[in-house]
Amino acid sequence: MIDLSREVLHAAIVSLIFGATFGIAEFLRLRFTTPVEVTRKFVHLVGGLVSLSFGCLFASHWTLLVLCVLFVALLHVTRSHGLLASVHKVDRVSGGALYHPMAIYGTFCAAQLLGRPEFYLISTMVLSVSDTIAALVGSAYGFKLYKVQEERKSFEGSIMFFVSTFLIAHLGLLLLTPIGRFESVLCGILIAMCVTLFEAISLGGADNLFIPWG
Repeated sequence: MIDLSREVLHAAIVSLIFGATFGIAEFLRLRFTTPVEVTRKFVHLVGGLVSLSFGCLFASHWTLLVLCVLFVALLHVTRSHGLLASVHKVDRVSGGALYHPMAIYGTFCAAQLLGRPEFYLISTMVLSVSDTIAALVGSAYGFKLYKVQEERKSFEGSIMFFVSTFLIAHLGLLLLTPIGRFESVLCGILIAMCVTLFEAISLGGADNLFIPWG
């Protein structure tokens, strides 16, 4: 039997944390003129790390679905009205902010259906950490660029994404599953290769959808 009051309480706490994260991002942008790419990835990283706790906080995927719908609606409204510039005001066309909660919910449901919570943890860590590292390294140190249709990405960012994804997948499988050390290394390499490819060719922020599934 699902404890409804517990679900509502946890949903309220998560909403407050996300609200505070948006507030901090806006403060950094306005007070210190922090680049939007940095504030955007700050929200992305914190949101992803908070999402790691969803398996412990929520017994029902319906609670997470309600949260997901509310946040997608909030992000859509703020983008339509030119608000929350710390997330939306990027030079390129991107729906990544909207795709992120969808990806979290879909990955949560898949892991719950399979009975493999470690898959959710690994996927969410890759989405949160690897994607953030790749974006920040690429924007700061990306000199060797390649073009995917109209978007430019950097080899430096993709390399950092690969390394981070390999470490997360390898250590996650090694520590959270019965898979042996050698097998987890091979799995980590394969996962990192596939997901780095998905990230490289995804356009318009769609990598937020494809990374966890990859």
